[in-house]
Amino acid sequence: RQAEYEFARGAAPAGLQLLEQALASPSHGLWRGELLRLQGEILLAPGRRASAAAALGAARRQLRNGRAPVRLAIAELAEAKCLSREIGGMVAGQQLRRTARHRLRVAGIPLEGLDLIGPGPVEFPTRLPLIRRRLRPATPPRRGNWPQATASTQRWAALGVITRSPALHHALLHAERIARSRIPVLIQGETGAGKEVLARAIHQMSGRRGRLAVFNAAASRHELLEAELFGHRRGAFTGAHRDREGVIVQAEGGTLFLDEIGDLPAAAQASLLRFLDRREIRPVGADRIRRIDARIIAATHRPLQRQVAADAFREDLYFRLAGVELEMPPLRERPEDLLPLLFHFAERHGADLAQIERLLAAGPGERILAYRWPGNVRQLGHWVDQLVALLRSEEDPRTLLRLIERSLAALPTGGRPRAVRGRDAQSLPAPSRQELIELVTRHRGNISAVAADLQTYRTHVYRLMRRRGIDHRRYRPRAREATESVG
Repeated sequence: RQAEYEFARGAAPAGLQLLEQALASPSHGLWRGELLRLQGEILLAPGRRASAAAALGAARRQLRNGRAPVRLAIAELAEAKCLSREIGGMVAGQQLRRTARHRLRVAGIPLEGLDLIGPGPVEFPTRLPLIRRRLRPATPPRRGNWPQATASTQRWAALGVITRSPALHHALLHAERIARSRIPVLIQGETGAGKEVLARAIHQMSGRRGRLAVFNAAASRHELLEAELFGHRRGAFTGAHRDREGVIVQAEGGTLFLDEIGDLPAAAQASLLRFLDRREIRPVGADRIRRIDARIIAATHRPLQRQVAADAFREDLYFRLAGVELEMPPLRERPEDLLPLLFHFAERHGADLAQIERLLAAGPGERILAYRWPGNVRQLGHWVDQLVALLRSEEDPRTLLRLIERSLAALPTGGRPRAVRGRDAQSLPAPSRQELIELVTRHRGNISAVAADLQTYRTHVYRLMRRRGIDHRRYRPRAREATESVG
C-alpha cells in the first residue's frame, strides 16, 4: 500500500524501492502476485516495457490460482499493453485484453474511460471504482451477523446516518430496538464522530411528537448553566429582564439531548440528577415546580467511567444517564463510510460528482482512504467544503489536482505518538544514517513528520542529520526537480 501511495503522488523510485524490499522477504501466492503486479505497473510508467512485462507475467501466473479476479484482470491488461508494443505480441495482447475485460465486466468494474492501449498503468484511471469494490463486504450479510445491514442502508440515510459499516450497524440496530422506550441513552465516541446525528436518528425513530432540544454543556457559561437548563424568571439575577424557558421545557413531549455531558460542572450535575429522579424542575427565581415529560439522550467524548473513578463525575448521575450505552466508532475504524460520506457532502453542495470521481481517481482517492481523519466526520465535511470551493474556481484539471493534493498535505496529522520530552529524547536509540535517509525520503524533506515518526523534537532531528551529514533540502520536491534540471 505504501508503495502504491508513493507512486500515486509521483514518487515512483521510492515506490519501487519499497517493493524490492517487500519482494526480498519470503512471500508467495496472492501476496507475491500483488507485489509483482504493482511493480510491473510502476515500471510501465517510465516506459521500461521489458522489465514491466517480466514482472506482470510473473504476477499473472501467481494470481491465476488465487481468488482475485480484479487484480488478475489488471495484471493481464497491463501485460497486454507491453505485448501490443512489441513485434509478434499483438495477438497475445489482444487475447489477454479480451479475457481481462470479461473478468472486469463480471466483477462489476466499469470499463468506460479505461485506457487499454496507451502507455502507463491500468489501475490508476479507474482507481475509485476499484476502491469502492474493495470496501464492500467480502461476504453477504448472514443472519446473526449484521442482519438487514445492506437492506437498511437507505433507511438509515433517510434518518441522516450515512453508513455501510458493520460496526456502526450494530449500534444502529440496537438504537432502533430501544428507540420507542423511555430508557435514557448515553452515546460515547470521539469528537466529530456523529454522536448528535445518532441522537437525532433515535429521536426520529422514537415517534415522540415534541422536538429535539440540544444543550451543549461544554459551550455554556458555568454561572448560567442552571438558568439555561431550567429557565429563569424575570429579576432572578442581573440581566434577567424577562422570563425565559429552559432547554428542558423546550424538550417537553420530545427528547433532551445533553451534548458533552462529561464537561458538566459538579453543581449542575446535582441539579440535573434531581430532575432525572423526579422529572420535575423549578426555574431560577420561581416558586412553583413544573413536571416535564422528556426522553434523555446524553453524549460525551470523555470516558465517563474513568471520570467516575477519579471523582470528576457523579456515579449516581452516570448510572441514571447510562440506561443504554452506544459506542460511535471513529471514522478511521469504519473506512467503508469514507467515500459514501464524501459524495454525500459533495452532493449536498450540488457539486458535480462525476468530476470529483475523476479527480480523486487520479491519485488523491487512495490518500483519502489512508488518512486517519482525527477530526472524524466533521473534519471530512470541512475538507469536502474546501474541495467543492476548489471545483467552482474553474481551474484546469491539472491545477485542481495539484490544489487538492496540497489541501490533503495540509491536513493535521493527529493521532501521532506523543513526542518524547527532555532527556528521554536523548535516551532513545539513535537511527542510523540509512534509516534517517529513508525517513526523509518518505516524508519528502518534511522534518516535522520525521520527528513525529521518531517521537522527538524537530531540533533533535536536525542535530542527528548534521552529525550524519544529511541535507534534508535535497529531498524536497522542488529541490529535487531543480537538481535534475541542472543535471
